[in-house]
Amino acid sequence: MLKQVEKPSINELINAEKALIDSKLVAQACMQFLLRLSTSMQIEFLLELSSVKDKLQTLVTAISEIACIYNNHFSSSESAVLKSFYQPLSVDKKSVFNWFHSPELLRNDMKTVLGCFDNMREAEYVNSPLMSVFLLSLSAEQITSLANHASNTLTVDQTIQLLLKSGFAKHSLFANSMLHKVDEPKKIVASIRRCLGAQLDEIVSYDLQREVYNNQGALNEFQSEFKINWPSIAPQLSTQRVIYGYPLTQPLNAIMQLAMDCNSRIVLSHYLDFVQLQHAKQPLELQNEGA
Repeated sequence: MLKQVEKPSINELINAEKALIDSKLVAQACMQFLLRLSTSMQIEFLLELSSVKDKLQTLVTAISEIACIYNNHFSSSESAVLKSFYQPLSVDKKSVFNWFHSPELLRNDMKTVLGCFDNMREAEYVNSPLMSVFLLSLSAEQITSLANHASNTLTVDQTIQLLLKSGFAKHSLFANSMLHKVDEPKKIVASIRRCLGAQLDEIVSYDLQREVYNNQGALNEFQSEFKINWPSIAPQLSTQRVIYGYPLTQPLNAIMQLAMDCNSRIVLSHYLDFVQLQHAKQPLELQNEGA
């Protein structure tokens, strides 16, 4: 039997802030808890959190930003409380989320797409799940143009990670070829793993993947195994758009989602929200076109 989910303790959150634990990570955890609580417990927790804003300013700001995405998950009563969190955000901060709630923006010219990216970069969202959803929502041609644009302001490592976050499995081959030309190859290997998921185990042994994090010498062997064995999975993955190795077109059951790392599950949740918004807007657009 599953244990009943309890609302996060305010005292624990205050202690986490004092201990300088990553506020964005704590905020994501709080939101995941909220989505599993009863309506009354959600409102109770949000009101408690609102009452201690002065003690939890960094965390409240982080939750404010996430609330901009998750607002559709809550009832009108809960949304009213959530709005008290993200209302104080600056206009520039709120504009970061415009494309999420207006998917049609991403179907405009590349100038709009690049502008959305620059807004997120300036708001320090390059490594956020929101950035991953943004990238997953772009076409292959848009990703190529964006990567060229991003390379002017991001490091080589960061640009490669953007390519991998786009979900195009084919970019993992390029990332592997660059392992000796980046500053932090371990992070690139981790990003390859996050892109391919268990599919990576088919071309590079899991033990060798782990060894890369402890032994720099294992990097050569990893790179070699990947290059040799990539053709064995290339036919099924080269044209796929994936999250943790699972095609975006494939419905994922609870077991599949549990096999993902925490970050990938959050990205998937955000992405499904984004897709739902797209579908909700499409009938209206079609009606307008037919008018």
